[in-house]
Amino acid sequence: MAVPLTLTTEEILHQLQKLTQGLYYQSEADYPLEIVQYNATATNELSKEAILSLVGKTPAEPVEVVESASFFRPIIPVNSGGEKEVSSVNNSQTLQLFFEQYLRETKVYRIGRRTILALLLGKTASGNWIGVKTTIIET
Repeated sequence: MAVPLTLTTEEILHQLQKLTQGLYYQSEADYPLEIVQYNATATNELSKEAILSLVGKTPAEPVEVVESASFFRPIIPVNSGGEKEVSSVNNSQTLQLFFEQYLRETKVYRIGRRTILALLLGKTASGNWIGVKTTIIET
């Protein structure tokens, strides 16, 4: 695995803001991607307990940890249509490449049932966790 390139936390946040503009996660209801940042934890690890605490959920909430590639599938449509859709495909592919290049230990945390809080997080060079969150509806 290649070593991620280095940007400051501020540069990463700025780039993510640009890359996520107009992107929605496609599920039974479409929700936008929102930027999130969490400071480094004492252990520098994001356990299930730590992630629940960071997002203000109870320890009883189910947490599923999955690879980051699975997060991008619903954002990248298989077939292209109008100009706006093609632009969205390009932006989501660029977003995926950005995560791979500038963040490490990237994972998706899916919290809840049916109405799921999904967090795509990666670690910066300074040890902070940055990424995007959205809501996924599964019935």
